Amino acid sequence: MASLLVVDDSADICALYEQEFTEDGHEVMLSTSAAQALEQLKSHHPDVIILDIGMPDMNGLELLKILSDRGDNTPVILNTAYSELGEDCTAKPVAARVLKSGDLTVLKKEIAKVLTAADTR
Repeated sequence: MASLLVVDDSADICALYEQEFTEDGHEVMLSTSAAQALEQLKSHHPDVIILDIGMPDMNGLELLKILSDRGDNTPVILNTAYSELGEDCTAKPVAARVLKSGDLTVLKKEIAKVLTAADTR
């Protein structure tokens, strides 16, 4: 299927997403910080990045800015608990914004949409 990079400081979220997405046939890489994600992106090129915003070392929006400045065009899905996140909050356009939930139905649909869009390019 696809390679996903999950960036979230919650070990519980990472474990849940790894289990769910692996069962769906995806290769899943995990980063528990934005700095760790940057290191992983030096050698791995995922098809989609699933990115939390609220992280202690560097928040997801700061990571998005770095990716944008580098010219990284990997689709990013913001997966956040911040329901009031504005449309113009980032320098790099995001593929989708998903409100965090224990029900991964919406997130899985957005991943499928992003992958389908990438296949048609």
